[in-house]
Amino acid sequence: MQPRLPQSSRASFASSPTPHDCLIVPAVYQLLGFPGTGKYTVAQAIVEQLAARGEPAALLDNHATANLVWSLVPRERRFDADVMARLAELRNVLWDAAAELTSPAHSLILTNYLPPGRPSTALDRHRELAQQLGLPLVAVVLHCDPDEIIRRITNADRAARLKLVDPDRARELMSSAMTLPTWPELIDLDITGLSPADAAARVIARADNRAG
Repeated sequence: MQPRLPQSSRASFASSPTPHDCLIVPAVYQLLGFPGTGKYTVAQAIVEQLAARGEPAALLDNHATANLVWSLVPRERRFDADVMARLAELRNVLWDAAAELTSPAHSLILTNYLPPGRPSTALDRHRELAQQLGLPLVAVVLHCDPDEIIRRITNADRAARLKLVDPDRARELMSSAMTLPTWPELIDLDITGLSPADAAARVIARADNRAG
């Protein structure tokens, strides 16, 4: 089964009401989850729903930067120290640009997976970015049934985006708990039975609740 933290350790969306009339403000959305959970798909739906109500948003998917570097090297070299060092440099430039240039009206949507062994502070710059921009942070751990993740992992579109497509490797990753930040904003959402649009709506509602 997919590892989860004890239910009492974090809030869940079961206790989060859906807002009706509340102040709408931009936010920094941080989506976390195992490969194949649907982070990118939900993030796209968030962008679409924000755009539909007149709010600009930028999707900073982790592969958007990684693939720029990974496309230059063979698959077996992707996680070599020199390759990852260049990737880190590129991402630092991106976060500097986001802090300096992001419009006050923009929301940012970030997607990440931290494997076991990575420090829990690895994504702290994302939280600091929200603080620099003066925006609420909506940090969501997306959960999905492991069998559904394995079904999705071999989708052709994943290979085109240089994502993990090996079901055995996916099972291996899910056998251990992912590394998570220790942020107080972190909340859980099981999206197994939800469409991407429904999952996105729940995440956006969380931001609207915090703004209201």
